[in-house]
Amino acid sequence: LKKQRSEVDTLIRTVNNHISSDARKKVLDNNQEVLEGFRVIATLDGRTTFICASKDQKVFNLDDPRPPYHYNCRSVHTPVLKQEYQAAIPGLTTRAARIDGKTEQIGAYKTFEGYLKDQPYEFQIDYLGPARYKLWKQGKLDLDKFVDFNDNELSLDELRAREPEAFELAGL
Repeated sequence: LKKQRSEVDTLIRTVNNHISSDARKKVLDNNQEVLEGFRVIATLDGRTTFICASKDQKVFNLDDPRPPYHYNCRSVHTPVLKQEYQAAIPGLTTRAARIDGKTEQIGAYKTFEGYLKDQPYEFQIDYLGPARYKLWKQGKLDLDKFVDFNDNELSLDELRAREPEAFELAGL
């Protein structure tokens, strides 16, 4: 029963995110003359996928795919105004992040990768796994290298084929 409830909760969250995303897309479509594109905002915690982590805070064209990117996706997108229409928005200085099991506020434009760099070693290892941690830390691979152009998470063998220098640097 617990498993079924969890699956239903996940399905509802995914459908809700999809419907919200479609509503945001309609707003974007109706305001293209003042918009540069949209920014992806990923959830900052240890359950965020590499797909969403690699897209966090990046600006995309209005026609590009937008969240949800996968089942149980929690990322959202927000409009980005063209430069001539941008102005500072009072109060837009922080965003929520899960740190040590508590929700805290961090800089509004900190990326998932920046968030991850600020986390303790144990969190980084738990999130990335030992091999990806070494590739990220010693091999100097950014999180966006862990997914392909179709937003599929790359296996370590696929990563090795694409980034052999990073494996050498990481001693893997």
